[in-house]
Amino acid sequence: MGKSRKLKRVDKEKLSSNKQTIRKEVSAVQYSEFSGPIPPPHILNQYPEDVRAFIIDAASNEQRHRHNLEARITNTDSKAIMIGSYTASFVCIISIIGGLILVAIGKDGIGIATILAPVAMKGLQYLFSFNKGKDKSPDKGSSSGQPKKKSS
Repeated sequence: MGKSRKLKRVDKEKLSSNKQTIRKEVSAVQYSEFSGPIPPPHILNQYPEDVRAFIIDAASNEQRHRHNLEARITNTDSKAIMIGSYTASFVCIISIIGGLILVAIGKDGIGIATILAPVAMKGLQYLFSFNKGKDKSPDKGSSSGQPKKKSS
């Protein structure tokens, strides 16, 4: 019995010495990473001045290009939404006029249904678009792009 206890102590000592070695090796590892077109200042300063100017100009041109594309996409989306809204309104007006004509010629049930259907659809469209603006969770940030501050 005495020998088995002694072996267990030796094993524990080996394990503890291995853990210390691993800790030293892991703590010696350093990892560095950057993302984006411009490297961190301590790396950028190692390049010659003309190369630094080129890197910064290229990043500036890329940013200007991205902003231009995003503005075009936003304008195109706004126009598509506007055209869709006008077209839907036009279809509703035509449907209401058709319903009024049907009521005038004696088709009361079909005429009233033809009038009420687009009115109900526009009402639902209004309700859904009205609720869309209110459906912002507090953790998404404000419209200015700045995160909302938490109140204590």
